Amino acid sequence: MTTLTVIVPAYNEAGCIAQTLKVLVSALRDRDLAFEMVVVENGSTDSTLVDARTFAADDDAIVVLTRPVADYGEAMREGILT
Repeated sequence: MTTLTVIVPAYNEAGCIAQTLKVLVSALRDRDLAFEMVVVENGSTDSTLVDARTFAADDDAIVVLTRPVADYGEAMREGILT
């Protein structure tokens, strides 16, 4: 079975990262898709990293990476190379 990889760049998304991940996971599972999700937090100054890690703690399909401040393209590249 093919696995879909979803890359989620995240910078200062504390207000919405948990809900975003919840919606994505629900949509993928509703469609019975095999997936892995890579959240690339890149230098947020809010609780984005903590929120993403908390959400991912109970789901082996989600990996949270943290990197120094990078732009969107670098975050996507990091997710692809993981």
